[in-house]
Amino acid sequence: MDWESWLSCEGEVLWVNEAVERFTGYSPADCLAMANYPLPLITPDHREKMARYFVEAGQGSTENNIEFECLKRDGTTSWVAVSWQPMTDVAGRSLGFRVSVRDISDERKMREQLRLHNEHLEQLVQERTARVAELEQHRLKIHRHSDRRDRQFQIIDCTAIPEALFESVLFGHVKGSFTGAIKDQKGLLRHCDGGTAFLDELGELPAAVKSFGPGKHVLVRLTAWASKCGFAYWQSAGKSQR
Repeated sequence: MDWESWLSCEGEVLWVNEAVERFTGYSPADCLAMANYPLPLITPDHREKMARYFVEAGQGSTENNIEFECLKRDGTTSWVAVSWQPMTDVAGRSLGFRVSVRDISDERKMREQLRLHNEHLEQLVQERTARVAELEQHRLKIHRHSDRRDRQFQIIDCTAIPEALFESVLFGHVKGSFTGAIKDQKGLLRHCDGGTAFLDELGELPAAVKSFGPGKHVLVRLTAWASKCGFAYWQSAGKSQR
């Protein structure tokens, strides 16, 4: 049950339900006798802001889920969200406003955990990006010192190619060979025919592409990187042929 209150337009407390004791440690009678209720139940950091909100509430404003820290009788705090709306009688005359407060402590904890998780993911992405940049510089350095330095150098991200399109992406296709093939494509390996291709994340290459059948001939030097497993494991898993 939410903590509910009824206040006059001037901010005088008229009624408080029993849930207030579970939220704050104060009984409804304590609250009815409290000066400037509910401001003493709000931490000093949020008290001035909430006082302005309650003045606006007395003037007929409506708000939902305004967050603040509740100050309990024992000195501890908890996060809550407050909503309010004006109350009127059948003739439309103002009767003040009704305030509803709900506990959001668990919600705040989950949001904080999500924030930390996102920060961790962002850090991993940054580390991965830096590592990729470092590897690309290393690959280019090797290529520049190879006997094929004057020929094409192609980096192929195996994680970005759908399994069903591996053969087409690597070796190309002719117009009309499958649905969506609206023109001839040479393929990434054919673009660097006679040069060097770097297969990034080779471990993602599906077993189905280890043999391409007749007609797929390209003279290219292959280099590779696999972050998830060593090449020996990749071979033992049946994803490579000598």
